[in-house]
Amino acid sequence: MAVEGKLEISLFPEDGRISRVEITSSRPLRLTKLFAGKTPDEALALIGSLYSVCGIAQKAVALGALEAALGLQAPDEVQKARGLAVWAETAREHILRIVMDWGDGKPPKELPSIVAMPGLVVKALGETFALGGQCEMEREVIETQIGFLQDFLEKEILGAHWSDGTEEWIAARETPMAERVYQIKARGWADLGDQAKTAPLPPMEAGLLTERFAYPDYVAKPDWLGDVCETTALTRSGVEGRGLLSRMAALVAELAAIPQCLRNFLDGQGEGATAECVKNWGIGQVEAARGRLVHGIRLANGKVGEYRILAPTEWNFHPEGVAAQSLTGLEFEDETSLVEQARQLICAIDPCVAFEIKVG
Repeated sequence: MAVEGKLEISLFPEDGRISRVEITSSRPLRLTKLFAGKTPDEALALIGSLYSVCGIAQKAVALGALEAALGLQAPDEVQKARGLAVWAETAREHILRIVMDWGDGKPPKELPSIVAMPGLVVKALGETFALGGQCEMEREVIETQIGFLQDFLEKEILGAHWSDGTEEWIAARETPMAERVYQIKARGWADLGDQAKTAPLPPMEAGLLTERFAYPDYVAKPDWLGDVCETTALTRSGVEGRGLLSRMAALVAELAAIPQCLRNFLDGQGEGATAECVKNWGIGQVEAARGRLVHGIRLANGKVGEYRILAPTEWNFHPEGVAAQSLTGLEFEDETSLVEQARQLICAIDPCVAFEIKVG
């Protein structure tokens, strides 16, 4: 029953450059009305059926928000176990983006196992994803999955030269991703979108979020203290620059770090979703694959009264957001080149839904 919608991105050229960008979304953001009157357990089941993209992150942050609204406190080991599962899912999402959009057209034979990996991790975490949670971890299963992930990354994406530095990795052209980045650089597209000025999304105070969640339409075109912000792998990474190459490098750098991140969670380190109850709202926040994901839940008589979901796509593909700013000003020689440049930038910013580019 999953319903994601799509983005329509219209580019308006003038004198060989894009003078204006319009982004419209058919994402069903009012779908959260379906949660009204549901019990917490029913709401969790509905999350699983409605949201297939980053479904683990959606459930982790929903659990945090519901537990906060109910006055429950999941044990620390449960919260860390949920965080481990979210980062396993982030690895899968990054790999799928790389293989689908920047690969050589020959998906690795191990890809189905990568797709299955987060689900196997969740299964090995027992009742972690139940309200209140219990963590009875099958550690050997998870360690096996982490080892498989690391081997896959070294073979298919990182190669032998990643540890030598980004420039050396690109020059070696050892993997399909390195080859694609090399070609981007050779075509003079490394700095595409570098003119974007959106600030990274700062920490969001739960009290201020509850005020904004009083307005249902806030989640469609969000701002933070008047600013339209960006929340992507790039803003988490510390990689310098805002152009296409920086975005691709940030994605690979984050992916390279995930196996150790998962091992840290196994050893009781790392942070997962955060949650707190303010003004009768349970507010959960987590860094998902494409950026920060927020759920807000207000209970009434033990059932859901109001439910809000603020997803990274609404920040990054806001009509005035980073995608629009990155695409505005693109210079091109013909429409084919323009559409390819735009597609590369959009994939690097990474919406969670399908998109269509229109020139007109």
